[in-house]
Amino acid sequence: MDKLIITGNGSVDGEVWVSGAKNAALPILCASLLADGPVVIGNLPHLQDITTTLELLGRMGVEPVMGEKLSIQLDGSQVTQCHAPYELVKRCGLPSWCWGLCLPILVRPMYRYPAAAPLAHALWICIFVA
Repeated sequence: MDKLIITGNGSVDGEVWVSGAKNAALPILCASLLADGPVVIGNLPHLQDITTTLELLGRMGVEPVMGEKLSIQLDGSQVTQCHAPYELVKRCGLPSWCWGLCLPILVRPMYRYPAAAPLAHALWICIFVA
């Protein structure tokens, strides 16, 4: 990690580039399902949860296209299914964002929800929004 040593009483100025926040990026990625056409999302952090969410979206029919400088283009208008394999869902802490947005598209999304209790691993959960 780099460090700065500042001596004296002069002013400090400059620019610092910070990548996007994961907890903001995941809902934005999933919201691309609601768009009628391609959406470009930039400043994504390079994290495992982002990669897993993109893989889940890919399994649903969204084709992610990597761009420059941590940007990605998603087209949610071609969603074909809302069923994800358990091995992917258990890796991501926020799969319900995708499934809640699938309801207007496919009516009956299903996924196996990861939880700490062994009994919960055996449950299939359908989310319905009234």
